[in-house]
Amino acid sequence: MSNFQEAQSPPFHRQKHIKYWLRCLRTFLPTQYTSTDTARMSLAFFILSALDLLSALDSNLTLAERDAHISWIYHCQHPKGGFRGSPATIIPSEAVGEQWDPATLPSTYFALAALAILGDDLKRVKKKECLGWLRSLQGAGGGFSELMVDGEREGGNDPRVAYAAAGIRWFLRQRKREEETEDIDLFGLRSFIEGCESFDHGFGGGPDQESHAGLTYCSLGALSFLGPITPRPRTLHWLVSRQSADLPAPDSDTEDEPSFHSGRPISHTLDSSSSPFLAPGPAAGFAGRPSKVPDTCYSFWVGASLEMLGSYELIDTCRNREFLLEHTQGELTGGFAKCPGAPPDILHSFLGLAALALDKVAIKECYLKPLDPIVCISKEAVQKIGGDSAMER
Repeated sequence: MSNFQEAQSPPFHRQKHIKYWLRCLRTFLPTQYTSTDTARMSLAFFILSALDLLSALDSNLTLAERDAHISWIYHCQHPKGGFRGSPATIIPSEAVGEQWDPATLPSTYFALAALAILGDDLKRVKKKECLGWLRSLQGAGGGFSELMVDGEREGGNDPRVAYAAAGIRWFLRQRKREEETEDIDLFGLRSFIEGCESFDHGFGGGPDQESHAGLTYCSLGALSFLGPITPRPRTLHWLVSRQSADLPAPDSDTEDEPSFHSGRPISHTLDSSSSPFLAPGPAAGFAGRPSKVPDTCYSFWVGASLEMLGSYELIDTCRNREFLLEHTQGELTGGFAKCPGAPPDILHSFLGLAALALDKVAIKECYLKPLDPIVCISKEAVQKIGGDSAMER
């Protein structure tokens, strides 16, 4: 085989993936998801976005079903701004216990993204209330809390919540400036995120905390929502170094239990001309931190981070596809597992699919829509709301 030819990828079980996601959409979820009842908005986002990436949403939803999904999301809108994670917490306005019925930043981001996927025009979003509520959640240090309880900010204050906050602002302010609503402190938010950069140039949950690929994605995503990000060669090096051929053994079910087999770490350089033509080797996924084993979700967190930095080609995409399609893809049911030998779950099934939707070869071979790495929905869905891709601003 020529060095300029990619090895053929393992098969992508497209129809099984579609059936997996339609089951998630239309039937009761397994008992294990009971604890996520108050976070159903996140599950709705994963399911709708996955079907959209598979080009299976429009063909499997009637107009009535689409309208019902949109109405469900708006039913979760909080009268004071933002969206709840689930109708389960809704309390009548005259009842006591309002503190148990808050909107949260993550659920609000998921709600807006899901509405975009469904082609809604966002005109029913309480924009002024939402932007005012968003501003009230920003602290003096520039970061954001997750929710407001009895007038006090609670939770969050890390790059995950900062990403949601910046994304909400992008959804609601990107097409025209809301002059009547004061903006958040953009300088403070940037400073907060920059302060989360660690000594090794990944990003952690706060100053002087360990770098983590998911938090690095959230940090770069939040900065990208605010505008173009500057070159970060040392962050690139940290991200590329997360690719590894050390695969967890089938009986190892967490990233924190490093049981290895067929391990062979990959030696990387930042020479983008050589990376796509590495000699064939074992499957190589991504780990979230040094000395950990690969996990499906990090193929997205790392891949999307590199795409935001304009350097996705630095990784060995062929071996990443092999890791996903040969080792964590659900052979019988569709979906993706966290690691080899584990059952598929909604989070990893979506992020595995999203990782493939960053890869030009996988997009073609698997018939996927290209993903906007910042917004984490298809580029087509971004266009539905009349916005420009966050990558193209």
